[in-house]
Amino acid sequence: MKKRFVKANRNKIKVKGKMHDLLKLPKSAEKTHLITFVFVISFLLCQLLLQIVYAKDFFEYLPKNEGNFNNILLKTFKKNTDENLIFTIDPDRFIGLSNNEDAYFIKDFKRNYKKLIYKITEKNFLSIAENFDGRYFYWIEGERRKGYLYQSCNWRLYAYDISTNTIYFIDKCSETSISANDDMKAKANVMWRDIFAHNGKVVYLNYEKDKKGIIYLVVKLFDLKTKKYSIIEKIPEKENWLIYPPSIYGDNIVWCISNITETHTMRTESGEIYLYNIKKKIKTKISPNNELVMPRIYKNYIIALRHINGISSQDQIVLCDISKTPIRWKIIVYPELYSVKNSNMITFADPYISGGYLSWYGNYLKDGIYIFSLNDLKYYRIPYLKPQKGYSNYIMLYSENPSTNLFIRSYFKNNTNEKYSEYLILK
Repeated sequence: MKKRFVKANRNKIKVKGKMHDLLKLPKSAEKTHLITFVFVISFLLCQLLLQIVYAKDFFEYLPKNEGNFNNILLKTFKKNTDENLIFTIDPDRFIGLSNNEDAYFIKDFKRNYKKLIYKITEKNFLSIAENFDGRYFYWIEGERRKGYLYQSCNWRLYAYDISTNTIYFIDKCSETSISANDDMKAKANVMWRDIFAHNGKVVYLNYEKDKKGIIYLVVKLFDLKTKKYSIIEKIPEKENWLIYPPSIYGDNIVWCISNITETHTMRTESGEIYLYNIKKKIKTKISPNNELVMPRIYKNYIIALRHINGISSQDQIVLCDISKTPIRWKIIVYPELYSVKNSNMITFADPYISGGYLSWYGNYLKDGIYIFSLNDLKYYRIPYLKPQKGYSNYIMLYSENPSTNLFIRSYFKNNTNEKYSEYLILK
């Protein structure tokens, strides 16, 4: 537009043959300048508005549709023992972790028996991460030196077949094989590691070193039926780079490559989410910008944590349906979703999917905590079933896999170490 305007005036100047017209434009030209200026400003504003609409297309709020919690509650019971039940096999059988965190067991309340799955014999090892996909139970046995603060890359991944009572060793990570520095130890540390599996396929993170000595972060897949390994993603190990634990459902795997930037005043994080189909062997980037991290998958739905502008204090949880194109992200967890007790600050962390229900950690709530059902896209508020004077309203929701639906709420009596666990099994 500007070039055409200048050319027109040059032709005008040439016809008149007056050189001073180059320096002094006639009033008609000034008017044309003004019209062009207004047009350019209008055009830029339109482009800005289009970008805003386009951004809203990526992230739009899901209308709040709340269901009755009693309609999805199958069973509830309360215990005050030293047994930590962490997964449900069925309404009567549970997988548990001993109070000393040194053994896994199966507890059958109907038949009134307990069966040991695995017990750690070395004192400097501790089981950390757990997952159950309906037949196979997975865990990591990780090294614990100098307490929890020590960052160790030494861990071993196992699976247990509950139908045959068989333990399988899957993989390991060793400091001696990767010569880990402090940054790598933090990323390989078992303390924050999650294991996700579905139908005998387990995905996890590890390190690999090539012949040139270059170390890579890898997303690995192991199929317990075929006993075969596959490398899904492989990136060079760099400072501030990390891959969030991958999540799997059916033939689809999701993961996030994240970059963390820290200054004296702020910590920001940017991430990109990828989807891989095992059968088609196709990898696709599905995040519209760099705000999404920590993806989880259930059927055709993917959940992610959204750091708005890379800042974790402004978190939201978003949802997309990968069976529909183009992909649109719906905001489903946000500060206005529920009221908060004695606080104006909302915090979210670790979205998990269990049996089709999404749960997340949050700060103390006034009248209960919400979960989100991916089966009917409804919100369900878990009320305080029996709030009692003398008990703190401390809630823990355990749901770290795509197949079970056990939620645990724990109460601690004031000024005592006495713990009461309330178990909720959902339909």
